[in-house]
Amino acid sequence: MAANNPLASAVNAAAENGEKADWQPYLVATDDNGITSYHSQNPAYKYVVVRKDYEYPEIAAKMISVMFDKIRYECTDSEEFERYYQLNVEPTARPLSINIDYNNALEMCYEQLSAVLAGEKSKDSLQLLEKSYYEACKAYLEAPDTAASDLWAAYTSRIAACKAINDGNVKVVKSLFFGTTKTMKSEWWKLKEKEKETYLKIICKEESIDYFDTFTSYWKENGGNLITEEVNQEVSQRTER
Repeated sequence: MAANNPLASAVNAAAENGEKADWQPYLVATDDNGITSYHSQNPAYKYVVVRKDYEYPEIAAKMISVMFDKIRYECTDSEEFERYYQLNVEPTARPLSINIDYNNALEMCYEQLSAVLAGEKSKDSLQLLEKSYYEACKAYLEAPDTAASDLWAAYTSRIAACKAINDGNVKVVKSLFFGTTKTMKSEWWKLKEKEKETYLKIICKEESIDYFDTFTSYWKENGGNLITEEVNQEVSQRTER
C-alpha cells in the first residue's frame, strides 16, 4: 500500500479524529534466510491511444513530453510544479493517466535525496522532481510530530521505504508472464478485489494472519488454479518457440 495514495488520506482522517496512526514501511522476509523476494513489475502496462481520425494525434505525444520531460528537466524554478510533485497527484487526475520514468526511478531519487540531506550534495544539483521531494522531506524532518500528511507521505515513500529496500536483503524474481489469459479476462478482477479485501481485514485485525490461508483456498477454487494452468501453458509454448 503506497504512502502517498491512499495512506496519506488515512493519516489525515486519523488526525481529524484526534488519533495518531503510526504507519511504517517494513520488509517482510520470504524465506528462512531473511531474504525478501518480490517479482519484477510489468515495465509497460499502460498506453495512450488516439482514435484513427483524430485531427492532431501528435498532441498526445506533446502532452507526455511536457509532463515528463519539460516540467522535470527545464522548469527548474516553479512553485506550482514543485507542489504538484509533492502532492503526488493521483494519475487519474492528470491530463493523461500514465507515468513514464526510469525503471529504477525510486532508487535514483532516494540516492540523490539522501546525499543532499547528508550534506554530500547541494540541493541546487537536484532536478525539479527530486527538489520537490527534498523540500517536503526536509520540512517533515524539521517537525515530524506536527507535519502535514503530504509531508509525511513524501518522506515515508521516498526515504523511509526506499532505505528499507536499499539496506535490506532483497531479491528480485524475474516475472515470466505479463499477459492476460482467457480466464483472467473474466475472473482476475474478482480475485484482485478479494485479495485487497483479505489484506485489509488482516491489517485491521478483523481476521488473523491465518485468514490468508482461507483466501488462498478461495483463490484457487475460483479461477486461480485454472489461470495458473493457462499461464504455465503460455510460458511453455513460448519456451518451445
